[in-house]
Amino acid sequence: MSNYKYYTTILSKVSFDNELFSKEYEKACRELNESDLLRLKRWRRVFLSKNPHLEMI
Repeated sequence: MSNYKYYTTILSKVSFDNELFSKEYEKACRELNESDLLRLKRWRRVFLSKNPHLEMI
């Protein structure tokens, strides 16, 4: 499993908690290479639009 896929899976699973989601997102940003980081940022934008309870992040 790629790091990008790993972090999208983790972020999806912790999306019930804003603070936990934010911490895991920050960790992913530190760990991913540049191209995967760009993919993650795009994924996050779409994911947040589908999960408005996370908009406060």
